[in-house]
Amino acid sequence: MERRLNRIMAYSLLMLLACFVFGVALLGPSQWRQLARCGVDRIKVMATERAGLPGTDPRIRIFNDEELAAVVNEAHKAGLWVVAHAHGDEGAAAAVRAGVHCIEHGTYLATTPFGL
Repeated sequence: MERRLNRIMAYSLLMLLACFVFGVALLGPSQWRQLARCGVDRIKVMATERAGLPGTDPRIRIFNDEELAAVVNEAHKAGLWVVAHAHGDEGAAAAVRAGVHCIEHGTYLATTPFGL
């Protein structure tokens, strides 16, 4: 159990490092399947830029519709839930259309529903 948790933590730290250094962690289907085998049951995709850093706007989308759909579809094939980091309407709506299970943050979401 301890070894499995250490591997999960190592993967999580690697993903966080890639996110901070490159702005987005780019993982493919084989890496998601490997994460699932280690016990990870969900991934978080950056649907919008992050908040709190100079030069970033958390309302701006990172992925287009096709890219988000590919992330969600491949993660679902690996048996993983997908959670979207989204502050703004456009990124959150795109994530919902792509099939994510949950939106995190939603800082700048409109008070009206998406109608999705």
